Amino acid sequence: MSPEPASEFRARRRRRWLLLLVLAGLAWGLRGLGAPETVEAGAWRRGANERPLIIAHGGGLRHAPGNTLAALIRAAATGIDVLEFDVQLSADDQLVLMHDLTVDRTTNGTGLVRSLPVAQLQTLNAAAHFMGPAGEAQAPEPIPTLTAVLKHFAPSPLRFVIELKNPGADGALAAQRLAEALRRFELENRVIVCSFHGETLAAFRKASGGVVLTSGAPGEIARVMLLPALGLAGGAFDPAPVAVLQIPVSAGPFGLDGAGFIRRAQALGQAVQYWTINDLVTMERLALAGADGIMTDDVPALRAVLEEQGFTLPDPWVAN
Repeated sequence: MSPEPASEFRARRRRRWLLLLVLAGLAWGLRGLGAPETVEAGAWRRGANERPLIIAHGGGLRHAPGNTLAALIRAAATGIDVLEFDVQLSADDQLVLMHDLTVDRTTNGTGLVRSLPVAQLQTLNAAAHFMGPAGEAQAPEPIPTLTAVLKHFAPSPLRFVIELKNPGADGALAAQRLAEALRRFELENRVIVCSFHGETLAAFRKASGGVVLTSGAPGEIARVMLLPALGLAGGAFDPAPVAVLQIPVSAGPFGLDGAGFIRRAQALGQAVQYWTINDLVTMERLALAGADGIMTDDVPALRAVLEEQGFTLPDPWVAN
């Protein structure tokens, strides 16, 4: 079977996100549960005269194969604020960078990431199906371990958005391993952790002692977005433990990119980051609307938009 085209994959992901959002929002509304003490986004919030953070999705998928060390290094050398990547467990319980639960779509191998040990995963070519902007093929790239990535970038000024991909018991173990790695490299105050799986995020918050900021699972994000709009939140509404809303510009008929929506989230102490934005018009609109972060496959394009608006851009970073 040929790899799924990226456009179809993203459309399927957006439809799944919308379904989860609506169902989870209804569930939260019916439950009417309270929330723990507010967790605020702090330095992830955009100041009055500042620009949105430049977040390299997978390291910038338009210019290099995503979730590879080569992509992350290229993005850092272009000039960004934040590296975004996905992690999941190998068969020998190590965290590796990979978006899909299988290696089929992005590598020359087949099978579940969870069923393959690191030694075998690193024999695969993570650039096997990647074509650059001009249609050029990429040199072979191994699947990197989380340890290798954090070791390389810990000396940098960069921040990180890390998505936990595993659900269930595997998600709990992955959460524990990620929390341990962030402590070991002293990166806890430079990371946002996210996941589509609520139980995985809950496990991470427990494993990290609540000191690492997180985005929300779909149910939590739905609660923050939909309940106030429906008048169901009440005067003491608390968005905790969601510090950062990481969302698309729309979910079905719901527009999520208005300046009013962004201001309401920020008034609750949250930051608002949008994924995955690759067209110049949307980049410009979100920057002007007050978005705290813009996640993109095309870092040079976002830099150009922000420079045109008069913002000072982040310096490139290259390891010594």
